[in-house]
Amino acid sequence: MKSFMISLVSVLALTSVTQAEGSDPKAAAQLAGIQRMVGSWRGKGTMKDGGKTFKVEGSMQCVSTSAGSGVRCDTKLMGVPGMPSYEETDLFGYDPGDGLVHWFSVTNAGETHDHKGGFSGNVLSVMHVGPQVGQLFSECITLTWKDDKSLRIEARTFIGSARGAVFEVTLTR
Repeated sequence: MKSFMISLVSVLALTSVTQAEGSDPKAAAQLAGIQRMVGSWRGKGTMKDGGKTFKVEGSMQCVSTSAGSGVRCDTKLMGVPGMPSYEETDLFGYDPGDGLVHWFSVTNAGETHDHKGGFSGNVLSVMHVGPQVGQLFSECITLTWKDDKSLRIEARTFIGSARGAVFEVTLTR
């Protein structure tokens, strides 16, 4: 009986999400935006931190997941100070419950973030806020598609009121 109830709840939840996506133009637009990430990307840019500028370059591989309801990306950046490579795995999805795009990140620098935001035209803007070293850490990221083959990523961080690292990278596929 317990497994039947779990199955029933799962089916009802999936049906609700599918119905929300089908009847909600905002959900459809946000999911379409997320799917634009699918593909193999390469690029270069800069990281600014502590008054110094570092050249970075890297790649990002993104695949559609969960029957088109999400995208998973694996990113590798070279040139980040103190690390042979900075590696990140991301999962993007849209939550019709709160009306936001969620971008979950895990990195080899020991970071885990739940960024929240949404698309407006060709721009995805997200933010993560949480504690770090006894202070409030915030990260604002903007992804801007110039066209289907060019993506600019800007990430700005703050720890308390102090400015942290700033990443600016342009990727192409």
